[in-house]
Amino acid sequence: MFEPGLAAALARLSKMQRRVIYLVEGLGMPQREAAEMLGVTRTTVQTHLQRGMTRLRHDMGVKAS
Repeated sequence: MFEPGLAAALARLSKMQRRVIYLVEGLGMPQREAAEMLGVTRTTVQTHLQRGMTRLRHDMGVKAS
């Protein structure tokens, strides 16, 4: 099922946050592989993933468990 507000919430993220979330959460790619693909460190991937997911949860009104 597609959440109607998801596209707008994703659009508010930075380009790197969207890329990382797509690769790691959408495709299930390990963070290490995403880092290699994007030419950044694994720590950078972790940071963008964490910040992006926090922003998405906030914008979508979802509480993290």
